[in-house]
Order: sequence, then structure tokens, then C-alpha cells
Amino acid sequence: SLFFLPLKGQGTPLHGTYIIGPVNSDFINLSDAINALNSNGISDTVIFKLRGSQVGQFLLNATIQGISAAHPVIFESFYANPKSVIIQTGQDYTLSLSKQSHLLFRNLTFENYKDKSDTYAVTLGSCTNIIFENCHFLKQGQEATTLDYEAAVQIRSQPSQSHPNGIQFRNCLFEGNGSGMTISSFQETVTIDSCQFLNTGKYAVKTKWCKKIVVSDCVLSGEVENSWTDLILFSGNHVFAESNLSSGQFKDNIFYHKVSLTGSSAQRNIFMYSCDCDVIGQVNNTFYGDVHLSHRDNIDFFYNTCYSNVSFAFSNNTEWSSNIFYEKASCSFCDNSVFDNNFFY
Repeated sequence: SLFFLPLKGQGTPLHGTYIIGPVNSDFINLSDAINALNSNGISDTVIFKLRGSQVGQFLLNATIQGISAAHPVIFESFYANPKSVIIQTGQDYTLSLSKQSHLLFRNLTFENYKDKSDTYAVTLGSCTNIIFENCHFLKQGQEATTLDYEAAVQIRSQPSQSHPNGIQFRNCLFEGNGSGMTISSFQETVTIDSCQFLNTGKYAVKTKWCKKIVVSDCVLSGEVENSWTDLILFSGNHVFAESNLSSGQFKDNIFYHKVSLTGSSAQRNIFMYSCDCDVIGQVNNTFYGDVHLSHRDNIDFFYNTCYSNVSFAFSNNTEWSSNIFYEKASCSFCDNSVFDNNFFY
């Protein structure tokens, strides 16, 4: 069933901790808690502890009265274990947040097993300061192996809407045969830290039209792609699929397959280096597959270890320094390039 939030009514604002579950609880199910939250608002921090799994679609699309950075709303597992509370549906989405802020979801599993395009476990639209911590996102469906729009998490907004900020995923697990996360919005900042993307869909993370994306210390089994993103900070990640990157700063990553960085030379800069590396032998990114960069200007390629071919083409103002190459390295149709202190084996 689909649970819509009613208009605010008169009632005592919520505050403190509430139990959600079938017995010995304040609310029988999540929909009742959401309705009370939206009807009454809050007067202090509210914590909802879920004791038992939930089935259905859950929608938050109205401003929660009284919510703020000092007084957030927290949804978490009573048992501090995401496997103990599974929120699932076979509909278009499991959890949908629209124009929400200051929400924290902790130790929960969100599952969507609908086999159709444009379906998600969690979808966020124009949200600010939303945190998912130690959560599992599971997207099933046979179509998911070929479609971009069937992912565990979708983040979106429109140019005419306010630019959201502060979306964070910490220590989360993405599984299933859908993609992991698609970000097609004008988000100011999305941070993905210490997460595992074990999904078998096409993409682990795909971004478009974003201001700033931070991906750090993650394991990504699917492709990574970013386009028309002002800045992607990509550090300490292990990537097990081909990647197509258009811009960003890349530090201390291990790429096990081909990496392509392509686009118009008028687009943004590429930096592959570690600011902390000042001794030969201290390396930054490790590439086991080919690296191909074309039609990009202002590329810094420092302190990398490359076990396969590296090629730059139609890229001006490039600098190669203190890299280790085990295969061929080439730069064609590149003006103003600097090649210094590199090692070939």
C-alpha cells in the first residue's frame, strides 16, 4: 500500500524516542509514525526505533514543522543491525524523500524487487542534509542489467528548484542486479564514504549535472561515470569495472580495468596525483587496465603506477611526473606537455 502524508493538524509535537513495531510499541508501523510526524511536527530531536520489517511505499514530501540541524529526525533499527529491519516493496520505490532536510537513517535495509525501469529502493528529490549510515540498499529485477534507470538509490532535482546540499552515505552496502546509485541533479554536494557497491548492474555510481561529488574509500564493482559534473573528488577507491570520467581529482585509487577520460577540451580539468607524495616510489593511483585521455586540457598526471598502456590525445598543457610505467605511454597532438622524472620497466 502507498502511505501519503496528511496536512498538518493540531497535536502535541513529537520529541524523544519512539518504538515502531507490532507489539509493545508507540506506533504499529512506519506509516503511522510518518503520519504523526507530519501532522504534529517536532519540538526536539526525534528518534524512531524500528523493531521488525516493513512492507510498502513510504513517502515524505512535506516540510516537517520544527525540524532543524539542532533537532533532526532519526530512523534506525532497534537492534542496531540493518539485517534486522528490512523495508521492502515491489512498487516503484520503497522510500521517497522530496524537499526534506535533517533526516538520518541508520542500520536499515531498503529493498525494491520490482522488475521494471524507473524503479528504486530509495529516491531523493531536492533534499538537503540527509544522511544514510550503515544502511543496505538492494535493487532486484532482471531488466536492471541493461537499464540505467533501475538503481538502488536515485538522487535528482531540476535546475528551477533550489540546489540541495549535504547528502551523505556512510559505510553503506549496495547490492542486487540494479545499478548502485544514479545522481542526475544539480546537487551541491553528495558524499559517498566507505561504501561497497556489489551490485551487478551497469553502474556503481553514475553522475550528471552535479556541482560536487566526493567518493572515498569505496569498493565499486560496477562502472563509474561522471559527465557535466563540476568536480568529482575520487580517493582511496578500488574500482573493478571500466570507468568513464570527465573531470575531477583522483588520488590513491586502484583501477582494475580501463579508465577513459574524454570530452571537450573546454571542459574541466583532470588531476591525478597525491599532494603528499614527494619521494619517488610513493605512488598515487594504480592502473591495471588501459588509461585513455582525450580532448582534455590542463592534465596533471603525477605519482601513478601503470601496468597497462597509457595514452593522451588532443590534450594541451599536460604534465607527467614521477610515474611508473610497465607498458607503453604516449601523448599525441598535445601542445605544451611536460614529461619529467618518469620510470619505465
